[in-house]
Amino acid sequence: FPVTIRVVGLNSYDSVIGKKRLDNYFFNLVKLIKHHQKNYNLNNMVLGFLGDFITGYLHQENEQTNTMSPLEEISYLKPIIISGLKHIREQLSDVSITLICVCGNHGRNTKKVQHSNFTQTNFEYFLYKDIEQSCNDSGLNFEFIIPKCSSAIIEIYGERYLFAHG
Repeated sequence: FPVTIRVVGLNSYDSVIGKKRLDNYFFNLVKLIKHHQKNYNLNNMVLGFLGDFITGYLHQENEQTNTMSPLEEISYLKPIIISGLKHIREQLSDVSITLICVCGNHGRNTKKVQHSNFTQTNFEYFLYKDIEQSCNDSGLNFEFIIPKCSSAIIEIYGERYLFAHG
């Protein structure tokens, strides 16, 4: 049962709200692309997954106050994200899709960020690699770029773009 976090009584967030937001993101992304395909030849898409999909133990009290451990969060998130990716693939079967997956700072399993082994100490890196493997096993046709560092510079139509968390 998810615990709802309320901020000054005005805003709330829990795993159910998070799932709903992710589902809406994938649904509305497809809707937007299909709308623009009526007027433009959109056959390539680059999606940036920019980290902090999981809360982790960013602060010491998170070990007691989080509703899920980082591993439980991965188990909860993976099917939601894969379901969204399947929806994109089913609806946009003729579009070449690249996913740029960089880790955030919340999913680390160390007290402070360790830059020299950033991805090796980050649960989110495992989440991305696991999703990539599942998509490959399922025959979903995505290109994944999952750098072993905190950012990626990708060239798109002759322009360079930086993908980084926060």
